[in-house]
Amino acid sequence: MELEYRVDEFISKIPFIKRKGDFFYLKRSPYPVLLPKKYTPELCRLIGMMHGDGNMSGRRILITDSSKEYHLFVIHPLFAQVFGIKLNLFHDKNRNSFYSYTKNSLLYNYFSEVLEIPKGSVRGSLKLPSYIESLSDENQAAYIGDLFDSEGCVKSR
Repeated sequence: MELEYRVDEFISKIPFIKRKGDFFYLKRSPYPVLLPKKYTPELCRLIGMMHGDGNMSGRRILITDSSKEYHLFVIHPLFAQVFGIKLNLFHDKNRNSFYSYTKNSLLYNYFSEVLEIPKGSVRGSLKLPSYIESLSDENQAAYIGDLFDSEGCVKSR
């Protein structure tokens, strides 16, 4: 199923969604977001990141990595470009990790219903989304590249 159709179906199911130009928002939320209707390498990178280092719980979309620079110079600009939002950054000193997150219920539902990203610990219930095999080679490469960047490992013996 094409992403455009999936997004239109998703939007039609939410009676209190508002639109302002290319941005969508809920009545009770002052934070508008872009809801992409086409797969791009940037969107596929974010899907790969979520499948590797992501978590979706409590209406929060969260990505974990130990590098602050990776958050500031890779994750944050990608979210701004793809969804038009600014992420929050939290440093957990006890775990020596950084967390980029947003608590936007419209985007949370878009991730789970349209992009098929599982709720909760993504790795615990991860399965390949139905649309991945039909993506272009460029988009598949972007997805796999960021999934491997999050979870992959190369060892020499």
